[in-house]
Amino acid sequence: TVPASQMPQRHYPAQPLPTMIAQAEKSAAPFKVLRIAFTSTPDFGAIPIALAVDKLKEQGVELKPTFFNGFPPARTALLRGDVEVMQLNLNSMITSNQQGANLRALIRMAPNEWVMVTPVAIKTPPDLNGKRIAIHGPATLTEQLVKATIKKYALKSDVLVVPGSDARIQALISKQLDATPAELADFLELRQSKPRDYHAVIDYSKEYPFLTGSTLITRKDFTEQQPALLQTFVSSYVEITNAIRKNPEAIKPALRKVVPSFLPKFDMNNFDAVYKQHLTADYWNPELTREMVEKTIQFMKDTDQLKGDPPGIDATVDLRFLDKAVQAKH
Repeated sequence: TVPASQMPQRHYPAQPLPTMIAQAEKSAAPFKVLRIAFTSTPDFGAIPIALAVDKLKEQGVELKPTFFNGFPPARTALLRGDVEVMQLNLNSMITSNQQGANLRALIRMAPNEWVMVTPVAIKTPPDLNGKRIAIHGPATLTEQLVKATIKKYALKSDVLVVPGSDARIQALISKQLDATPAELADFLELRQSKPRDYHAVIDYSKEYPFLTGSTLITRKDFTEQQPALLQTFVSSYVEITNAIRKNPEAIKPALRKVVPSFLPKFDMNNFDAVYKQHLTADYWNPELTREMVEKTIQFMKDTDQLKGDPPGIDATVDLRFLDKAVQAKH
């Protein structure tokens, strides 16, 4: 250890007392952390989160995305308090609440963008009989969509678990499976590289337009403990998605800048085509309504995914933060 008397001395220019006090107060101000869990590596649709990281930093909030391999470990992290917010479809959250969790959806992050992707040799849904169909995991929207399809067409198919839409696409290409629900971005990338080999045999967005691809959820106790922090997060997210939807060309340079670090595997040559497709689908519309929740619960009952009395609407969503964010914009 170097004695204090021998340590090099540094001289700083004198500053006015008010400036020094202001700097001390700023450095002492608590920098709040909001950790957000993803159930897999994010896709193109999640890029507003990358912009939100910088936007929230200006407001004294550190937004920390964390990526998990599948739904169970991400949900465990949320329930345990290791993260505060999680990206998850409404169906899976409803199932979790029926199992005893106390979670609330705050805002829609993605519409029902799912399609059932198959080789072109599989021409209609009944052709899926006896085929290998991959899902993301148990109690996920992919499982529920596949169950609904199996029931609707009276299929006898082998259901396999392969976490991650991109991983399932790769397994499809390598002929390890015959079909899979895929997210819009992954399907578009597949079509870019192999336009004649694969197609969407089912468009779930047309079959079930009220379903959400994913929502941003939190624990009910966190809505009571940190309402101001959640409002800052939701308001920033709404502001970013509104900017993308209303003036997509103006914000495009900022999006192009964050994609390489946020989505390191994304092929930037496809940026314009994928961006246009997401805009056409109104992908970044954050709207979440009580009617959507009601229809989702009914869908889950109709497809035998809910047993007994399901949670009510008020035990499923907390729309106060979204409503306040939208009213502020008006």
